[in-house]
Amino acid sequence: MASRTAMSKAFFADLKPIADHNLIAASSIYKELPADWVVVLTDVKNSTEAIEAGRYKDVNMVGVACIVAVQNALAGHSFPFVFGGDGATLALPADVIDHAKAALAHTRAVARRELGLELRVAIIAAADIVKAGARLAVAKLKISEIQDIALLHGDGWALADSWMKEREAQFNLPDEPAVAGGRAGDLGGLECRWNPLPARKFEVLALIVQARHGGETAAQVYRKILSQLLGPEYRPISLTELRLSWPPKYLIQEARMRCERGARRLGYLMKTYLISLGHVLFLQWRGQKNITEPIEYLRELTQNTDYLKFDGALRMVVDVSRPQKERLLKTLEDLYQTGEIFYGHHADPCALLTCYIQGPHKHIHFVDAGGGGYAMAAKALKAQKRAC
Repeated sequence: MASRTAMSKAFFADLKPIADHNLIAASSIYKELPADWVVVLTDVKNSTEAIEAGRYKDVNMVGVACIVAVQNALAGHSFPFVFGGDGATLALPADVIDHAKAALAHTRAVARRELGLELRVAIIAAADIVKAGARLAVAKLKISEIQDIALLHGDGWALADSWMKEREAQFNLPDEPAVAGGRAGDLGGLECRWNPLPARKFEVLALIVQARHGGETAAQVYRKILSQLLGPEYRPISLTELRLSWPPKYLIQEARMRCERGARRLGYLMKTYLISLGHVLFLQWRGQKNITEPIEYLRELTQNTDYLKFDGALRMVVDVSRPQKERLLKTLEDLYQTGEIFYGHHADPCALLTCYIQGPHKHIHFVDAGGGGYAMAAKALKAQKRAC
């Protein structure tokens, strides 16, 4: 029994990552989530209203903070997570869930107190989802030499999301979880130093596509869409547009999430403003060398972004020219009209980055389109579903 438990805890760590992005929708690359794991979902309530009030960066920050808080609380554990714009999906071994609950309760309290945003958190046993006849499967995608991201497959993830909203009283995390051990209040590494990054070509497009059928039919549809969007030219973050400006536009949000009010927060702001000014001056001094001979961190940053994801639906943030956008949207509309997909998209002149920095070569950067990004794309996709 102890051996099986150890194997279960090492489930995600032991997964071999795939390198071929075209395979992300192929069911054969996925492994079933262990039955003794737990699915955790978070989202910002009334995020549409917050976005319409111009607060999408705040919404983004809370969504990423959920991942950072749990990662810090469970240091040394490897588990899958996917950032969704206004929230996140995670899967965790059951024996560490109390530490994750404490971390998420802290994050929810900070979001409520500092940003006036209400975070919904649902904790659902994987066994209950499977018992309902749904599938939960996971894979890894290699996005750079040093970074992998999780891929999710199966209808169980969407079922869990619907339970979070329709059966909130049953699955909602209490305000005061029983166990608060570990690093429950630690949001260290949550950073937001980059100002909005302008599109290189025409616009930054946040896209969500969900196949209406399963199996190989769905995989073929996703491959058809990916054939138009894979390649370095579509990545939304590039060295040519990666510029630090001073003062950092969103540093206040970072400080409010990470530090208590008073002297500690003031000290953090003063220190970080000075550090960021030093970075700006250094990059200005290097000039064109930032592109021709980039320092290692900048080169890694452009690769360690989650611009391509799969969680039962294809999610992408891409930089497109006007003709590329028109061609892509025509393809999507044709597939929608023939009953093969639902889709939603949102375009903006800029991309937004929210970062999780654990060390010089251990960092991941969560990317979204400005002005609503994934959240507005999801709203459009849901409208299509209602219309059908």
